[in-house]
Amino acid sequence: MPRIRSIKPEFWSSPSVTSMSPWARLLYIAMWNWADDAGRGTYNPRELLGFAFPNDEEISVAEFRRICAEVRRVCAVDFYDVGGRRYYAIPNWKRHQSKNARMSGSKYPAPEDGLPFDPEKMQVIGEDAESSGISAHMRGSSAHSRGSSAHVRLISSTGTGEQGNRGEGVKEISNGTSYPQAVDKTTPPENSPDQPPTPNGGRPVCKKHAALPDDEIPPCGACERLRKAAETHARAEESTQRALRRAAIDACPRCDDNGIAREGSVAVRCTHETNQPPF
Repeated sequence: MPRIRSIKPEFWSSPSVTSMSPWARLLYIAMWNWADDAGRGTYNPRELLGFAFPNDEEISVAEFRRICAEVRRVCAVDFYDVGGRRYYAIPNWKRHQSKNARMSGSKYPAPEDGLPFDPEKMQVIGEDAESSGISAHMRGSSAHSRGSSAHVRLISSTGTGEQGNRGEGVKEISNGTSYPQAVDKTTPPENSPDQPPTPNGGRPVCKKHAALPDDEIPPCGACERLRKAAETHARAEESTQRALRRAAIDACPRCDDNGIAREGSVAVRCTHETNQPPF
């Protein structure tokens, strides 16, 4: 529920305030009203826009988010994400309040419990950098693989044309009418030795919540950071393995674009191993 807040006269002549646009100045005050007694509030652009500028139809949601980014940049307001929910916190809140002001606890999590959030782009800060790092890592692995020599070992094709055991790397086809399905032999990455344990094989969690089941883990910034790091590692590993397989196929003179080589009427999957005859 919005609250009454006192604004000191020197607020208007503050260097940081005068550097902001008039819209950002008004929004900053509205955010004080919207915040609870601990200086924290929810950040839903449409909701906050309706509260701060209920009769100003010329302000779009995109423009409002840009104004929020200006407030964040100039006034150092913390915007953060905790478990997919967005909040903000006014800095130095106690210093701005009256000595007699009620300073109760907040029902909202603190900034240190979440991840920094860009109110304009509506995403956790650093996600773009992670994605760029993954792409660069993939490109580097692909270039390295293309520079290496590649040969092929074809597994002898015997049997009745049924699919071999998964993990053998081959699906035999004796009629020569279609290609076998490529088998992904990539081993899922295991937890590193220094990574906290995960309950019931679930998502990575911090040491504080390591013993809790997944459905009982509360919103936690440390758990969220570990989860994002694990997802980033898994995506990078998957992209690298795909790039390595693609590079090996491209460099192999004996198999087609699908990594399949043929011996007469038999199609087998090429393993691209060194020092092996083609058949």
